[in-house]
Amino acid sequence: MDLELKPEITFEGMNELLTKELPQYKVKLLKNPVARFQYIQVEKSAFVGIWIRILEKKGIIKLINTMPSALARAPILGLVVTGILFGFTASAQTKINNEAGEILMKHYNTQKK
Repeated sequence: MDLELKPEITFEGMNELLTKELPQYKVKLLKNPVARFQYIQVEKSAFVGIWIRILEKKGIIKLINTMPSALARAPILGLVVTGILFGFTASAQTKINNEAGEILMKHYNTQKK
């Protein structure tokens, strides 16, 4: 899901809001060690979660379905096994994506882009 980026939207603000509104999930503000970009991880389990990125140049907030655990995405498992896991977890990831998206749209008065 892509949301319209507004000037008042920050990682710190979104992290605080989602931590408060989604107590059933682990919400963490992280930084990619290689590419050096920040993102928020909303995690239900090692296999179910989303990442939230701010893409300033495009003017969007991107909510991305993912497997939060690096081990769950590891190439050791192979592409076939990883693909099957994504298939089984896609609906749960989309549920979290929609929950977080609705909270952000309501709080920041923004919309899907």
